[in-house]
Amino acid sequence: MIKNDSAPWHRNPYVWMIIAIPMSAVVFGIYMITVAIKTNDGLVVDDYYKKGKEINLVLDRDVRATELGLSAEIVLDMEKQLVRVRLGGRQLPGANETVSLNFLNATRAGMDRKMLLSPAPGGELVGQLLPLEEGVWNIELGSRSWRLTGRYKTPGDSQIQLLAERQQ
Repeated sequence: MIKNDSAPWHRNPYVWMIIAIPMSAVVFGIYMITVAIKTNDGLVVDDYYKKGKEINLVLDRDVRATELGLSAEIVLDMEKQLVRVRLGGRQLPGANETVSLNFLNATRAGMDRKMLLSPAPGGELVGQLLPLEEGVWNIELGSRSWRLTGRYKTPGDSQIQLLAERQQ
């Protein structure tokens, strides 16, 4: 015998389960589109060919730092928000060279911290330290002609040593 169920369709839980599955996909899709639009991953380079050619210039800067025998001691003063750098080596670069210190976030380019260093008494270079979020940072210290690199993990020690590495 056929049972005549006179309950309206909207009271049946199976109908709502069937509607909920595609509806949740639509809501999650809208959420993902919103996240994609609002955040910048910083991983896509507009002119990848030009960036590829610049790699040789970067490598030349590393070789030059090795030839000069450069090393650096970086001291981070989080309270005063200052960074002090003392360069060492067989032959130090010229005093008129502009030296920059970059803290490059390992995963998010939008969090990078770039600063110019000024000469200070005692042969040090000083600059304003921007706050660093917790995580792993790649460090680049250099000018147009040389570059030293290293890694730093926050929170960590307030002293960082950078040495020019011998190129293979």
